[in-house]
Amino acid sequence: MAPFANLSFAHGILTVALLIVVLGLGVWAMWRNPTVRFAALALAIIAASAGLLDAVDPQNAATRVLLIFSVLFFALAIVRVFIRVADLKTVTEDSLYGAGSVYLMIGLGYSFVYYTAWKFAPTAFYSALSGVGGKLSGWPDFVYFSFTTLATVGYGDITPVGPAVRSAAVLEIVTGVFFVAVVIARLVSLYRRG
Repeated sequence: MAPFANLSFAHGILTVALLIVVLGLGVWAMWRNPTVRFAALALAIIAASAGLLDAVDPQNAATRVLLIFSVLFFALAIVRVFIRVADLKTVTEDSLYGAGSVYLMIGLGYSFVYYTAWKFAPTAFYSALSGVGGKLSGWPDFVYFSFTTLATVGYGDITPVGPAVRSAAVLEIVTGVFFVAVVIARLVSLYRRG
């Protein structure tokens, strides 16, 4: 029972539980095509394993490699759901939910890019966070950073300083701005036709 007395362990398990729900929904969204289904299921299982391993033993070196599969899972999910949304001929509830889901998956996908990069190079980010010694503590910090970057809010409390993560942040900003502009334009044009 000792690990459950540790609040950070409980926080990690809650995070993994939410991750498993998101991965399950992602697999369900890609279930139609048998080839994609197999790839999605395999990537989701590895990503869930990485999350669980990270919650139990954050210092485990295998976690770094396994987290790459989380990035691949979200990349596959983004592409598959975006294709479905782009193929729709009219604006429906599904097209709106799909567009919103893609935007959220972009943020989650980039959070795994940043988290994986941080696992490989902890000095790739500067943190002005208070509490826990001003240090980044795990994936939730990168979910926060990713969505503030995607929405171009950029509070500045977490700053990418490594060249690779700075490039990823710029790419996420451009992706966020163009995604909103292009998808809204597409949905408006479909709505006017319909």
